[in-house]
Amino acid sequence: MQAPPTADDEESRLRALERFDLDAPGCRRELDESARLASYVTGASVGLVTVIGEDELGIKASRNFPQGTVDRAATMCAHLLSDPGELLVVPDAREDPRFADHPAVTELGLRFYAGAPLTTAEDHVIGSLCAFDTEPRELDQEQRDLLATLARQAMRRVVARHRLRQLDEQIEAL
Repeated sequence: MQAPPTADDEESRLRALERFDLDAPGCRRELDESARLASYVTGASVGLVTVIGEDELGIKASRNFPQGTVDRAATMCAHLLSDPGELLVVPDAREDPRFADHPAVTELGLRFYAGAPLTTAEDHVIGSLCAFDTEPRELDQEQRDLLATLARQAMRRVVARHRLRQLDEQIEAL
């Protein structure tokens, strides 16, 4: 398995991640909708919204998958750090040299993965909107575009919730 990259400016990326509270009340419901739509758009059985921390990947919302954390180095999502604006689509992980010996492929039978980065205004990838399945599949251009759009919308929701929290704090301070 090819080790996932780290961001060019990992410290700044982690500071950006800390700004957003993805555990805030109401946030999970909104992100669950994004995960469900990612699953639907790609035809995959599982959809996730993740945050990519320093050592762990946190599953913040999901369709057909438990929430929790996993070792960042053992995830496909972490590979999104190398190119903030690009999707990562793996039609058949068994055929992809980066992932053919990945434990999710060899032990769990994962075949298909598609992930879109959750990217801040400063181009820091703080997480992903992804979908995966045990059956290989291709995505057409419309599906790719829709997944990227859903990721941008999910990030806009996170940013809007953050700004609303900031405004609430300012009002409380008055």
